[in-house]
Amino acid sequence: MSFKTGSTNTSATIYFKKTSATGEAYCDDAGLVLDSTVYQSIYTSDGFDSGLSNWATAAGTPSLSSAQTHSGSNSYLIDQDQDAILQSFDTSYNKIVSIWFYDTATATNMQNGAVVDDSVNTRGIFVNTPTSTTKYSYRVGGTYAASNVTRTTGWHEFKFDYSSGTKLDMYIDGVLIASPTGVTNFNRIQIGDLWAGSTNTAYFDDITISDPPIFDGFESGLANWTTTNGTASTSTAQAHSGSNSYLVNEDFDSIQRIFGTSYNKIATVWFYDNASSTNMVTAAFVDDGISTRGIEVYTGISTTKYAYRVGGTHTATNITRTTGWHEFKWDYTSGTKVDMYIDGVLIASPTGLTNFNKIELGDKWVGNTNTVYFDDINIQ
Repeated sequence: MSFKTGSTNTSATIYFKKTSATGEAYCDDAGLVLDSTVYQSIYTSDGFDSGLSNWATAAGTPSLSSAQTHSGSNSYLIDQDQDAILQSFDTSYNKIVSIWFYDTATATNMQNGAVVDDSVNTRGIFVNTPTSTTKYSYRVGGTYAASNVTRTTGWHEFKFDYSSGTKLDMYIDGVLIASPTGVTNFNRIQIGDLWAGSTNTAYFDDITISDPPIFDGFESGLANWTTTNGTASTSTAQAHSGSNSYLVNEDFDSIQRIFGTSYNKIATVWFYDNASSTNMVTAAFVDDGISTRGIEVYTGISTTKYAYRVGGTHTATNITRTTGWHEFKWDYTSGTKVDMYIDGVLIASPTGLTNFNKIELGDKWVGNTNTVYFDDINIQ
């Protein structure tokens, strides 16, 4: 027996009835199984290069195209009057959803868009020409409103940010267009044309679902960090952004942050170097606390080049030290290695460690005192 019900209904009462007054009846193994064509586990990205198998049809006969793609080989093509697909998840999420939409701005009779909501209270971003032929629109409940973002032919990012847990922030191409309350998480993504009366050609691609970035610019001090050496402090003398940075001004001065989970993500750390110093050992580590992966100034290896550390081995790079801010980056997204960068230049790709749960910054070694800074630690 199969039946369909609303996505917010997660239980059912099952009755067994014996219709004969004589004989025996047996019942066993009663339960509920989610219909895989309606509910899916969460897919963190979909560029349609593997087809539409992650999606259920909401209207029409969905198809793919290679005529326009944001990345990869395929996109979801809208070329019918009423043509839409959806994903309904078996749990609700406080995450960020990004959807890329290719608009043909010359079309003045179009109702096409993306909905990311709780399957009850609509939250969507659209081209809705009955509302405006020149501006993108958004929908909250049953109400459409025109945004201030002008339609142009080409790719546009529609973003739904539920990470606050109190509201939804809706963006078009990075511009905040609305922050409605009332819905604090989502369990549905629906894209396409659900309305009769218009046939246009448009495309969707690169749907991603992500956690909000973890960011610390030390504007709230060192509350998120544990001091591992010295007396940690912040400073306003140098800041990559905002007002504060973590100041390293002692011999033996370091902090760390340990996370409750391991990440296959990208971590960036900004470091302010004093390149005139020729006696410095200061580093940033992004690893599992066991297998060291660090980017550093280690003047015992080179006084003029930045260095990196893998395990117990220090190696000089080809990147010349200069006074000022520099970006150190660790990219663990491959799941097989970490790509390490300084100012966008790849310096190493060691294997053996595929994720991280700790960031440590500062001077962990005795014998040198300098004044340098760290700021804007970001994980995404």
